[in-house]
Amino acid sequence: MTTPTKKPGRWTVSGSKLAIVVLGMLVLYALLGFLLAPWLIRQQLPELAAQHLNAQASVSAVRINPFLLTLEATDLAVAEKNGAPVLKIARLFVDFEAGSLLRRAWTLRELAIDRPVITADLNAQESLNLTRLLRPTAAKPGTAPAAREQPLRFLLQHFVVTGASISYTDHTVQPAARVQFNPVNFEVHDLSTLPDQRGEHTMTARLPGGGRLQWQGKITLAPIDSSGSIALKDAKLATLWRFVQDDLAIAEPAGSYDLGLRYRIRSDRGGFAVQASDLSLRLKDVALTQPQGGAQLGRLATLALLDGNLDLRKRTLAFKEVSVGKGEINVTL
Repeated sequence: MTTPTKKPGRWTVSGSKLAIVVLGMLVLYALLGFLLAPWLIRQQLPELAAQHLNAQASVSAVRINPFLLTLEATDLAVAEKNGAPVLKIARLFVDFEAGSLLRRAWTLRELAIDRPVITADLNAQESLNLTRLLRPTAAKPGTAPAAREQPLRFLLQHFVVTGASISYTDHTVQPAARVQFNPVNFEVHDLSTLPDQRGEHTMTARLPGGGRLQWQGKITLAPIDSSGSIALKDAKLATLWRFVQDDLAIAEPAGSYDLGLRYRIRSDRGGFAVQASDLSLRLKDVALTQPQGGAQLGRLATLALLDGNLDLRKRTLAFKEVSVGKGEINVTL
C-alpha cells in the first residue's frame, strides 16, 4: 500500500514568498541605513551648512545603525566662511528611542558630545561669530509671516557633554581680552517640552587661574521654570578686569572671589521673574594699583557680603551682613 504524496499547500507557497519579501526589505533597509545614509550625510553637510549657516562644515566619519537607531559622527567641524574655527566635536552620539511614536513626542535616549571645542569671538564691531551663524535669513518680499507654531514635543532622557573647551575673545578692548574654560562637563536628565516634565542638570568647569564653577538645578520647559544653585570658588579678579580695562584706570588687580547663590527663574505674565537667595560674595587678598607700575591705590584682605536676596522684578538687592577685614585706601589730591 503506497502513501499518497502530499502536494504543497497554497499557504506554504505564500509563506515562502512573504519570507522572501520581508528578507529583501530588511536587506534593503540595512543597506540604506548602514551605507547610503552615512554617505549622504557626509556629502550634504557642507552644502547644508553653507545654505543655512553661511559656514563651512565637515565630518570625518559617520556611522548609523538602523536597527538600534543610533548615529555616531567623529571629527565634526564648523567654521566661518573665512575658515575661522567656531566648533569642533571629537565625537557625537545620538540614540533615538523608537518608543517616541507611542508618546507622541520625539524622544532621544542619549545625546553625547565628547571633547567639543567652542570658539566664541566678538569682533571690534561687537558682532559675535556664534550669532552670525545663527542669524535667520530674511523673508522674501510679499511673504506672510509664519503662524505661531506649538512647541515641538520632545524628551531628552540623557544629555552629556564631557571634556569641553570654551574660549571667548573680545576685540572691543585693546589689547583683546581672552578667557578660556577647560574642562567643562555638563549633564542633563529628562529635559522635555512636555507639560510639567521636570529635568535635572549638573555642570562643572575649571575657570582661568584655577577657579571652579559648580552648577546644579532643575528645569521645566513648558512652562519655563528653573531653580538650583551656583557656586564659584577662587575665581580671579584679573579675568573680569581684562574685559573692562579700557574703562578702568588701574593695572591688572590681584585677588580672588567666591560667589554662591540659590536661584529661581520662571515665566510670569509675559516676562521672567528672577529671584536669588542665600547670596554671598567674598573677596580675598585684593590689591589695586595705578597703571604701568604706579602707586598702590588700595588693598583689602577680606570683604564678605552674606545672606543676600535679589528680586529683579522688584529691583531689590539686600544683604544681612557685610564685613571688611584689614583694608587700606590711598587717596591723593
